[in-house]
Amino acid sequence: MQHKLKSLFGTKEFYKRVLLIALPVMLQQGITSFVSLLDNIMVGNYDDLAMTGVGVTNQIYFVLQIVIIGGLAASGIFLAQYFGAKNDEGMRNCFRFKIQYGLIVLVISTILLTTQYEFFIDCFLTNPATEEEKIIIFSYAKDYLFYMLAGIIPFIITQIYASSLREIGDAKLPFISGVAAVGVNFIINYLLIEGHFGCPRLGVLGAALGTISARIVECLIIVIVTHIKIKKYSFIKGVYKTIWVPIELQNRIVIKGAPLVLNEFMWSLGMTVLMILYSKRGTDVLQAMNISSTITNLFFIVFNALATAISIIVGQSLGAGKLNEAYDGAKKLLAFAVIVCFIAGIILASISYFVPMIYKDVPRNSQLLATYFMLVVALCIPIFGFNSGCFFTLRAGGVTVVTFLFDSFYVWVICIPATVLFVNFTMMNIVLLYLLVQLLDFGKSIIGFFMIKSKVWVKNLAEQQKV
Repeated sequence: MQHKLKSLFGTKEFYKRVLLIALPVMLQQGITSFVSLLDNIMVGNYDDLAMTGVGVTNQIYFVLQIVIIGGLAASGIFLAQYFGAKNDEGMRNCFRFKIQYGLIVLVISTILLTTQYEFFIDCFLTNPATEEEKIIIFSYAKDYLFYMLAGIIPFIITQIYASSLREIGDAKLPFISGVAAVGVNFIINYLLIEGHFGCPRLGVLGAALGTISARIVECLIIVIVTHIKIKKYSFIKGVYKTIWVPIELQNRIVIKGAPLVLNEFMWSLGMTVLMILYSKRGTDVLQAMNISSTITNLFFIVFNALATAISIIVGQSLGAGKLNEAYDGAKKLLAFAVIVCFIAGIILASISYFVPMIYKDVPRNSQLLATYFMLVVALCIPIFGFNSGCFFTLRAGGVTVVTFLFDSFYVWVICIPATVLFVNFTMMNIVLLYLLVQLLDFGKSIIGFFMIKSKVWVKNLAEQQKV
């Protein structure tokens, strides 16, 4: 028993390597989430219904962002392993595949958002207090959605570069560009949402201009610096001579990536459907969810950053043919993730009562509901951290069909039917309902534990294909 416990803990060097990858990601996402919180507060103090409208649009864009990031990760599985195998040409081809994917998503998303926006927004407005309230929220959501279309292109380009750099173990440049973007975002929002220092008071438009400007700045920094430091990032040399990718590699990425893209889309859509179901209990629930998610996102960065470290460290070990090292590292990283998330949960619980009070113009009932939702997340965050670690470990080994079953299939087959039942056929308190739905994720933890233990993911994909 004691030997098994020891096997879950690594050396100082091991944790140093983990933190060198995870901390820049954590800091970048942390600053971004913190500024999102400040933006949310600024918009909320401008108009609480404006905050609700922006929250609705952000939920729609959340699905798009997850599809972009998840699709790029399909190619990233191979890029990380080619880096471990020191194969620059393989890395270039993976980068080119990301460009192809980004172009496809850009076209499809633009068409959908400009033609089907009414349907997407109306899904969230199922139970407003009054018809007038619904019209106001819809107007804010529509305006913000169209403003934000301008930010899709720089977002996609940034994600192509940032994900590739992280997959080779360099999180520093994405961190620097992200911090610069956050600074721009905060300054413009401060000046334009409420109209400080003589600037016009633009409200929702000001928030959109801040986000778009930030994305452009982030994109320019990461692209320019990557190409300036071409000796350091040797795989980028000649990457734009063509965007053609060898058919065999394309097929392998698509075969591995299709379940992953489908999973990311279905999972994010599932999260959105859950939000829609919760919102049936009233606008105050939608407001509380918006406040709660903005704050809990600050804590979700903990397991997101550790998951990034897991995918990189495990992926590089697999690509280098160090299969036992990959398995051993995965166990240690999962244990570390649970411990860190447990600490994060304690901190979140301790601030849950006070933070919602910052939203002065939001009704007290919405503030209290936000507190209860945060307490639920604080209780469940170690479960979320373990599940995220399992998902990224399986993904690093290219077991994408299994990750689809593990992730989005579970949401649609277990979580959503249960929520539909609770919302439509019971008078259950919304907080208890939310708690029960979150606790359903424990079933995923059991499945994930046995999947990791089975070693079905311990595969060297780079060795299977020489490019």
